[in-house]
Amino acid sequence: MRLNDIARVSLQTSAPLHFDRYRRNRATGSFILIDEQTNNTVAAGMIVG
Repeated sequence: MRLNDIARVSLQTSAPLHFDRYRRNRATGSFILIDEQTNNTVAAGMIVG
């Protein structure tokens, strides 16, 4: 993968998350992933399924 590539991923969380599909609500249907070590944003995405 390269910078700004598009991918389909599956994530597993340690606690339940509350979310909407992006089409229904952009605020709760999108997310960012942050590196715990550096606090840098490493990914952003939308929930479509």
